[in-house]
Amino acid sequence: MISKHIRNIRYSLGFEMGLYPERETGDLIIMYHNVFPHSLPGLNVRNIGQREFSEELQYIKKRFSVVPLPEVFETKARSRRIAITFDDGLLNNMKYAQRTLEQYRIPATFFACTSYLRGRSILWPDHLAMTGFRTGKPIEWNGETYFHHRGNRYLSKTGKKLTHLLMKESYAEIERFMDSCEEQTGYKPTDDTRHEHRWRVMRAEELRIMAESPLVEIGSHGVTHANFRLLSDDAARAELAESKAYIETATGRTITSIAWPFGLYTRRSLDLAEQCGYTRQLAVGYQHHEDAADSRIRSRIGLYNDRSWVEQMHQVNTAFAEEN
Repeated sequence: MISKHIRNIRYSLGFEMGLYPERETGDLIIMYHNVFPHSLPGLNVRNIGQREFSEELQYIKKRFSVVPLPEVFETKARSRRIAITFDDGLLNNMKYAQRTLEQYRIPATFFACTSYLRGRSILWPDHLAMTGFRTGKPIEWNGETYFHHRGNRYLSKTGKKLTHLLMKESYAEIERFMDSCEEQTGYKPTDDTRHEHRWRVMRAEELRIMAESPLVEIGSHGVTHANFRLLSDDAARAELAESKAYIETATGRTITSIAWPFGLYTRRSLDLAEQCGYTRQLAVGYQHHEDAADSRIRSRIGLYNDRSWVEQMHQVNTAFAEEN
């Protein structure tokens, strides 16, 4: 096994490709979430600093052909192709990510949550992350207390993870949780307007501005960042249709791509999305063995701030070799 030290040296010298099986053609889809002026690991792993993001884009552009997401679905690879995507649709995508992508003339698809349809400017994972980062106070939920731990996680004394429990809740319960959280801690993330790029979902006007770029595709990430495994058919259709309509009205474009929140979906979800007009669906690891042969859906790998730049690019090269 190649040690990290040797891998770092090979990357610094530009000889890293000898570490991987030679693949002349194939596809890989990369998932980012947030780009900040500077990485903030203490908030969550989903953000990356603008300088690091720029370095990764330069490397990816050097080693691969970076193509729009539709091309991966619609044409057969004749080169080493990568498509870049972003989930959640937070303000930093427009302020920092798009700016850097435009600098290198790199296309990307941004999957936006449309929580403004429910009167919310913040998604619950970011609400919890901001609360832990700013206060570190314990939170009580459904009769059990969750304590702030290293890595901005909330755990009970028995090791239960608050995020895992919330993923199984209805949106009504999620809203109740966010309101209760603010009452208990005295902190309201949406009042933290100086750092709104860290938590605020983009408004319709901001989506419109982004969509004006020929390098940008806007897709849906649902309305509430729901776990589609738990939704009834009617609730799933509502999320799919309402989000699509909101983004289409905002951008003036037909929306045909969706990324499943948390990467969670069912085989029925795929059918419902297709019925609503989504021709491209994205996961984070297939949920069912038959998905790999289903032309409607593709898997992705996520890049986060818990690894060095070399380890991130090692993940990309390894995943490309394995996927193809």
